[in-house]
Amino acid sequence: MRKKKNFGKLNLTRINNVFSFKVNISSELQKCSIRTRLLTEFSTNENSIPGQNTLETNKINNIFIQKKSDPPFGCTETDLDKTLTKNELDDLIISYNSQLNEKEMYIIFYYHNQLMNESYKEMAKNLKDKLEKLGLENDISQNDLNKYMETMEKYLNSTLAKWNELSYKNIVSKIQNRKEAPKAFYKIYLYNCRMNWKKGMTKLQESWTENLMTVIQMK
Repeated sequence: MRKKKNFGKLNLTRINNVFSFKVNISSELQKCSIRTRLLTEFSTNENSIPGQNTLETNKINNIFIQKKSDPPFGCTETDLDKTLTKNELDDLIISYNSQLNEKEMYIIFYYHNQLMNESYKEMAKNLKDKLEKLGLENDISQNDLNKYMETMEKYLNSTLAKWNELSYKNIVSKIQNRKEAPKAFYKIYLYNCRMNWKKGMTKLQESWTENLMTVIQMK
């Protein structure tokens, strides 16, 4: 009978700092200085506090922690009480004029971020199922596997909370600095946000899988 593997210390080094808020502006759009400026204003930066050059940080924090019953930018509770599919969000965006005001930008972002959270939670569930199966197939003891899953779940939950906080602080700063924006460029901003979330989720899956594989290979 093969000896059950023991986890010991989890290697979280390559799991940390997996999410980047940097946005690359395509060279094609850089050809137009006006477009570049607009995209830059709606790009994200992981190395600075959102809005630190123009807003007090606590002002942004106050908006971030507002309850759903008191949303910012003139939004009402009913504006944010739905659960939209991607197609329904696309229809909502289409229904707005080509120039978005601050209220419309926030509503769009709210539902877009809602979809990102759903995608993240689905990723976390699939990852847990995959690693549980992998661990049991390779004689990891149920007790050790449970500890690993518990540690991973706590980490993934805290990471999601951090991503949400950074995302909302960033968009609040952007909207406060620019009261309106062309819909086309705002859609690019959302696309970049979506790609960053997907990139971060991929790195999380790879890191936790690699950690488990390291344990399995220690014979």
